[in-house]
Amino acid sequence: MRYEVVKAAVAHAREIAVCLSPTSTLDCEALGGGDQSEKVLQKSDEAWAGLADGRVVCLFGVAPNDLLHLSADLWLITSADFAPHWRYFLRWNRPYIAELRQRYHKLGGCVYERHDISIKWLKWLGFTVAPETYAIGPRPDLLYRLFSMEP
Repeated sequence: MRYEVVKAAVAHAREIAVCLSPTSTLDCEALGGGDQSEKVLQKSDEAWAGLADGRVVCLFGVAPNDLLHLSADLWLITSADFAPHWRYFLRWNRPYIAELRQRYHKLGGCVYERHDISIKWLKWLGFTVAPETYAIGPRPDLLYRLFSMEP
């Protein structure tokens, strides 16, 4: 298996849009429905595509959430084929987070409350995950937990 991480392009977003994982599909529904891959890519300062044998299995990046770019939200979109490859991309994240901490005062976002693997991963990276849950869009049945990391 050949893995690589490359700068994300619209073509990567279009490729992953046709085979979203169930969790990423729920995230898109919570944000208003339909595929959100291209929208989140456009709002991001930086975004990468995780490839396994040339196929896009995930997109991830950072989107500033204030005018001064002092804080930013992390995001991850996975394909239905991501599960066998998660370990490779998990290992790559610690240096990525360390680099982003140099650039932003605060990093954060939200994670689906039932996505235990993502919550464990965020804690492993050093994020604080809030115990409270919130509905973030038009689907009140989809609850999310906020996560953050400050210096």
